[in-house]
Amino acid sequence: PKPDLKFRNDTSGWILIQAAVKGNSVTFELYGTSDGRVSNIDGPYTLSETPPPPDEYQSDSSLQPGQKKQVQFPHPGATTTATYTVMKAGKQINRQVFNSRYTAMPAIFAEGPKSQ
Repeated sequence: PKPDLKFRNDTSGWILIQAAVKGNSVTFELYGTSDGRVSNIDGPYTLSETPPPPDEYQSDSSLQPGQKKQVQFPHPGATTTATYTVMKAGKQINRQVFNSRYTAMPAIFAEGPKSQ
């Protein structure tokens, strides 16, 4: 809900960041001068999955009686991991493991008042 990407440029050179948005995707490209480091990302790997919970229904007086509208699609939950490694001159200088947990979300439907 609140992505907050921060990083520090620990090289001696400048970094150029170019961003692009296409549909629902955002892409960042980073450019700089090589200092001999090589990075690798192993993963991500899904460690476990949780099915979405049962559908939920919410009353919505702005809808006609009996009318139903899906307002959220279901999403499974998951636990994932990825490992980021940086090598320089054949030696590992940084290794970070990133673990993420995603909450399973139900389908949510808004429905108009019940017909009488």
